[in-house]
Amino acid sequence: MKNYFKGSIGVTARQFNLWIHRYVGLGTAVFLLITALTGALLAFEEPLDNWFNHKLAYVEPQTSQPLSIAQLHDQVVATFPQKKFSSMPVEIESNHAVVFNVDRDRSKSTQPTNTPTFQQVFVNPYTGDIIGTRDREQWAWQNTMWKVFWLHRNLLMGDIGQTILGIAGLLWTLNCFVGLYLTLPRARKQAANASLPTRSRSWLQQWSRAWTVRRFSSWFKLNYDLHHALGLWFWLLALPIAWASVGFNLKPVYQPVMALMGAQNAPKPKTDAPRPQQISMTDHTLAINKYQAIDTLTTMAQRQAQADGLHFVRPLGIRWQAEDGAWQLRFKTAEDIGNGRGASSITVNAQTGAVSKTNYGARAAAVNKAEHWWYALHRAHFDNRWYPILLAVFGIATAVMCVTGVYLWWRGRQARQKQRAKQQAKSLQMRA
Repeated sequence: MKNYFKGSIGVTARQFNLWIHRYVGLGTAVFLLITALTGALLAFEEPLDNWFNHKLAYVEPQTSQPLSIAQLHDQVVATFPQKKFSSMPVEIESNHAVVFNVDRDRSKSTQPTNTPTFQQVFVNPYTGDIIGTRDREQWAWQNTMWKVFWLHRNLLMGDIGQTILGIAGLLWTLNCFVGLYLTLPRARKQAANASLPTRSRSWLQQWSRAWTVRRFSSWFKLNYDLHHALGLWFWLLALPIAWASVGFNLKPVYQPVMALMGAQNAPKPKTDAPRPQQISMTDHTLAINKYQAIDTLTTMAQRQAQADGLHFVRPLGIRWQAEDGAWQLRFKTAEDIGNGRGASSITVNAQTGAVSKTNYGARAAAVNKAEHWWYALHRAHFDNRWYPILLAVFGIATAVMCVTGVYLWWRGRQARQKQRAKQQAKSLQMRA
């Protein structure tokens, strides 16, 4: 390959890859810098969001028992009858308000409304009092982390920003491989009688230098070493996070690639199928109504998982599917990958109490499990207190790589300009 490049277009394979790495890096540096720094903050999204929104998020803990989640839901529905609240949390923290999210309005109506806009309701779990509501679309101090999220997701530019970041993620994925190649030692002539173990040892010794940062070196060497070493230290984390960003933002590219690798998508419901008449989740004639749903479905999920050879860990959230008259509980098993896309779920018919569907993240196809891994790595969806710290460090390291990469390009450009000027001066002298 090296000879082919040199013979056909006048450059070596290394020079060609260096050109790709340099200009792809320059083209994506600003976008990666923004997403790296915002991603470092989003690694601690929940505690930071609670801090910015402390007036609504926290309550004084009391010695009395909190009300049930169903009772709190009743209070929210009674206070805001014009809104729909299909999902409920499944646990209460002693010093936190209970948050109920408003269902997204999927209608395309453009009619103006006098109804106040908000997406969250905060309730005191001990008294049932409504602490307040939050419109996360407003530019307000309490919504800081929500704006950080959308800056990270689409640069606050909607679909255009999302596409830009999807392309940047695709180029970043490519650059992961190119950058790794460029850290490898250059081929050198070895003694003819050198044994294979000797040559391998020499090659590894040369490559080990790329993993280290020299102390007491010049500013240029420090930047050079940081750029190489950080790229190698975090390579196994950078690649899945880069590809996950393509999955989030550039689905026309991501989905065909994953389908080619054997990923299986969940079947879409038939929109033309007849729907039963919608029923109320509070209907006392139901086998499982709102007041029983969390405990009943949690028990059913535990039993079902145990029967299927899995280990139930905890419930994650519950949702009322009014169009089907069913409850769906998301839960985590010890075998699942993270607590996001890789989590499990059980769907139960509310009228009969029969399980209609069970989905285990641990039983997904191998390619889908790989997806669960990189999405969980990207969103820090793990029950692990240390991983968010690692993710934040990775975000800072990526920002450093962006800055050092631009600096190295700038120094290289200066050197190339000086070299070009010397050559021109020499050429003029020879002509004279």
